[in-house]
Amino acid sequence: HLLGLVKKFSPDVYNKLEQIIIDSSHQVKMDILERVSKGSAEKYNNNLREFVIQRMVEIGVFKKKETPRIDEAITFLTKTLKIPADLQKKVIKRFNNILEGEAVDIAISYEGKPDPFWAVFQEMLIRSGYGNIRSGMAMGENISPEDSMEEKNKKVKEALENIRDQIESEMYLEVKLLRVNSVYFTEKEFDGILQQLKFYDETNLKDRIASIQYIEIKGNRSMEVYIPLKRGYIDWNTSQAIWRINQELRPEDYLKQWSIDKIFLEALYEAYLAAA
Repeated sequence: HLLGLVKKFSPDVYNKLEQIIIDSSHQVKMDILERVSKGSAEKYNNNLREFVIQRMVEIGVFKKKETPRIDEAITFLTKTLKIPADLQKKVIKRFNNILEGEAVDIAISYEGKPDPFWAVFQEMLIRSGYGNIRSGMAMGENISPEDSMEEKNKKVKEALENIRDQIESEMYLEVKLLRVNSVYFTEKEFDGILQQLKFYDETNLKDRIASIQYIEIKGNRSMEVYIPLKRGYIDWNTSQAIWRINQELRPEDYLKQWSIDKIFLEALYEAYLAAA
């Protein structure tokens, strides 16, 4: 359709249109909330979804949920992960603090020792499947069968440079698996480009990639990148899972896309229970 053609032939215009649509959608929701709440939008944290749920509770459609007690689940997970007994209470307390109203902003970091709280949090993500913590990321999505070989090489090199720069800035430390779309590149062609990529210290990007597969991938992307999960840290995978969940829970609330709070944890806990 029309937007698909715009995305294919003019990515910059498509991105601008997409942002206009997102902004307009957010404004429409805010206008609706302002009207139905009779000017009391702040009471509902400027969130239309929160207004609807609260009104349903008030008129008896929903029963107000009690704050879920996750002590038993957290205790089970700490034992499964062999976390020392003296740390279990601290982990449970941090979860309960969030359920009682504390919000935690996140930032990717691999410094210090593994944090048992994040290890348990990651285990809940893994067991629930919520947020797709193990999913790969598409790279080089603007490639096309109609591109010349020169254009394909340029686009895949830009995608590899992006991976290199993300490793250089410690968004992640290495690549576990790189799946290359064999529709566009042979192993020899791709390896020739990969060999050109170096870090500031002159080491090779290829040395930070544990495994490379050449398979047919549907769509207009040149590769899929899988990052190893770093247990006990706010790593790339964990941050992306948190972002995906927040995109589902409150896509219009930009300030909370990189944080976990009561709403977030309740949703994660429910997903964990449903998958158990």
